[in-house]
Amino acid sequence: MTKRRKRGIKNAVLLLILATAAIVALFPFAWNVCASLKPSWELATRTLFPRQPTLEHYRAFFQRADVLAAFRNSLIVSGLTGALGTWFAFLAGYGLVRFEMAGKAVLFQSIVGSQFIPLSSLMLPFYLLVYRLKLLDTWWGLVLVYLVYCLPFAVWLLMGFLQKIPKEVEEAACIDGCSRFGAVIKIVLPLARPGLFVTFSFVWIKAWQEYLAAIMLTSTDRARTLPVVLAGLQSQVSFQFGTIMAGVVIAQLPVLIAFVLLNRWFLKGITG
Repeated sequence: MTKRRKRGIKNAVLLLILATAAIVALFPFAWNVCASLKPSWELATRTLFPRQPTLEHYRAFFQRADVLAAFRNSLIVSGLTGALGTWFAFLAGYGLVRFEMAGKAVLFQSIVGSQFIPLSSLMLPFYLLVYRLKLLDTWWGLVLVYLVYCLPFAVWLLMGFLQKIPKEVEEAACIDGCSRFGAVIKIVLPLARPGLFVTFSFVWIKAWQEYLAAIMLTSTDRARTLPVVLAGLQSQVSFQFGTIMAGVVIAQLPVLIAFVLLNRWFLKGITG
């Protein structure tokens, strides 16, 4: 068997594996979209594609008074968490990578180990903290909890990118008259841009999809997020399956649109 033929077989097998993985990953979303387009009487059928597509479930979802407020709250809370979390993670990651300090190894191990602590086990301390700060049912209460929970992962992720930036570029900037902070802002920050984007994406998605803290720390439409509203469509007396499917599709759209528009930066950051 020639090398060219072996390479062709290898590429075909790899393509088959990737295609299978893509189908498995995309099938749940495709099923959600198809279910959201089915009329109510067709939801109990086993067919995947709707015979008579309709937008009645989307109309019912947007007719709820709390949907637009929840969508706004999710965007604001996720955006603030992503921006603040990425900035704080950059500062902390830079300090751990560039400076020598006592207990640095223990601190790094604590950051890595904290990622294995489930959010559910921390909700009581978080609730007491937010309550004493008088931030219950506010955006900033959710942002504070999400930051504390997401920062260890964000710091760990950014440290990998910052370690690949050579110290020599900062030293050269300092020799040319730039201050340490100026070198960080003008040199390190642009070079770490792919890593910053990936970190922001992961933190934003975590905050966008989080449910437990949102249901415990909010009580009105003032700060209630989209996952809480979606869960509220299911009650003991009714189960609005079609409306829930429409809401799930709407909740997933911002993530998909952002990835389609910015996938070049995302892939660059991952491969970097």
